[in-house]
Amino acid sequence: MRYSKSIFIAMMLISFSEVKGDIIEISPLSFGSIVITENTTQEKVVLNYSGNVGYSSGIYAVTPPNAAEFLLTNYPSNQQVFISARSTQARSNSDIYSADQFTLTNVDVPSVLTTDNSGSATLFVGGTLETSGSGVNSYLNTQYRISYQISVNY
Repeated sequence: MRYSKSIFIAMMLISFSEVKGDIIEISPLSFGSIVITENTTQEKVVLNYSGNVGYSSGIYAVTPPNAAEFLLTNYPSNQQVFISARSTQARSNSDIYSADQFTLTNVDVPSVLTTDNSGSATLFVGGTLETSGSGVNSYLNTQYRISYQISVNY
């Protein structure tokens, strides 16, 4: 059985219902470097926005995942902002062609945040990454990327 290490980085897109505040990416969503040992069923890495992580039995971490961190600024002070997110790609893209790709099946964000007195808040983003479940371990040792979208409304 061939084991391969994969590095996964998620890119994000942001949409605003009203463009008044700013969103600054502090660190990107990353599922770290992982080894896929079994792909006969869909295996997954679950990283929630608070940083808790779980792996199904066919995936092992080489380097740990990190939730994305964003700074929301220039919003009204003590304002509730409503957050939603979704994956904008069906499958990942890889630096080197790989027949098997990952799917970002869930983007995990808090549904509401409240800004502080200066109109700022910190948003963390996690997600669920799944393998293809194709039955072959053809994930290559390369970087995989997928896009997601965050919406901030208030």
